[in-house]
This record gives sequence, C-alpha cells and structure tokens, in this order.
Amino acid sequence: IALGYFIARRTSRSVHSMTEAARRLADGQLDQRVEALASDETQELATAFNSMATALRNMINDLSEERNKLSAILDTMADGVVVIFQVFYLRHGEGRIDLMNPAAEELLGISSEEAIGGRFLETISNLELQQLVSRALESREQQYGDVEMTYPKHFLSVFATPLTGEEENGVLLTLHDLTRIRQAETTRRQFVSNVSHELRSPLASVKAMVETLESGALWERQTAADFVHRIHRDVDRMSNIVEDLLELSRLESGQVTIDMAPLNLNSLIEDVR
Repeated sequence: IALGYFIARRTSRSVHSMTEAARRLADGQLDQRVEALASDETQELATAFNSMATALRNMINDLSEERNKLSAILDTMADGVVVIFQVFYLRHGEGRIDLMNPAAEELLGISSEEAIGGRFLETISNLELQQLVSRALESREQQYGDVEMTYPKHFLSVFATPLTGEEENGVLLTLHDLTRIRQAETTRRQFVSNVSHELRSPLASVKAMVETLESGALWERQTAADFVHRIHRDVDRMSNIVEDLLELSRLESGQVTIDMAPLNLNSLIEDVR
C-alpha cells in the first residue's frame, strides 16, 4: 500500500506539473517545458508535450514574421488596401471593414481606428465605391471602376476582388491614385487649347492681310508697307511660340540646364503689350 501510494503520488505530481505547464503555454509562455518526475508513461507524455511546445513556438514565430512582413508591405504601399468581410447580420451586398492601410486612410479621408469594425456603407459615403463592393460581393467576380472622391478630392482607379476560400466571404479593395495623372491630362488639354488660340489669332490676321493685299491693296504703297510690317510681327510671334514649345520639350526631357538670372519685367511687359 505504501509503495502504491508513493507511485501514485509521484505520477500525480508529474501530471499536475504538465497541467500547469499547459496552462502557462496557453497563456502565451511559449518557452514553457516540463520534466517528468516518474519513469513510466508520464515520461513519454512529457516528451510529447515538450515537442509540441517547440513546434508551436516555431510555428507562431513563423506566423509573426510573415505578419510583420505583410504589415510592412501594407504600410509602405502607395496604393490603398481595404478588406471588407460580409457578416450574417448585414443585408446581402454589405460588409464590415476588417483592414485598412495608411494609403487607404489618406485616399478615403478616414482613419483606420474609425473605419475598422464599421459597416462599409456607413463609413465610406461614396456611391460608386459602395456599388463596386456590392457587385463584387454578390457576383463573386472582380469589379473595376474609376471613382471620383469629393472629400478629399481624389480620382481613384479601384479594383474590387472577391476573397476566395470556403469560409471567406469578403472583398479586397485596391485603390490607385490617379489624381496627378488627371491633373496632368487637364493641364495638357488647357495647354493645347491655349497654344491653339495663340496660333489661331496671328494666322487669321496674316490670312486676312494677305487676302487684302491680293485684292488690290498691294499697289497702295503705304497700306502695303503697313500690312507687311504686321505680317512680319505676327510671323515672329508664331515663331516665338514654336520656339517656346521646343524649349519646353527640351526642358521636360532634361536636355537643358536651367540658368537662373535676373529679368527686367518692364521690357517683357512692353513686348507683350
């Protein structure tokens, strides 16, 4: 009886030690290991427990490294990323914001602290974005669209990609900022319009004076001399515009180094007048 009591107590202490170690392991103490006090089945149990704890620590460390890499990529991306999951208590086509990177915060004008956990339709008040997400959730097919944000003012190229998986029912929203491209296009259109106007006016003037000379004014010495002088001035004006365009092209291509120097604005204004 005494021997049996001693063995049972020793085994019980080993099991209690492993129970405490398992509880500490569940609390996050991944370096926790146990040492069996008996040489019977508890020794095998302790060895299995220690192997499991080592494998669990390695797996969690690997997951932490992957999570840190993913976080670093998302935080440094120029494109905005928003993850939206559909949940059972929301109507079909709606979702809850689960992730938002800093670029998306800037493009959408909202902080991740305010957005994460909230309903997408209530958090992001843009009808075009809402329709893209709704169509992606319902059709389970990638949706694309150009979206104009009112505040802050942004032009976005948006891809709404359904998340694949047996238990996943969500959308990955990718936002690419087109604001600078749109601004460049607008500036180019305005520039072409202005240049066309600047060239059209002297061309029309030259054409009118040439037609006047052809109709008989060529033989009026004073009138002809005045028209020729005006034609020369308009031709010089168009030549200067063309030269400015070529100079601008060279500057944009980096072929010319800008040489900063003082300029007499009075003479420039007089030339324009």
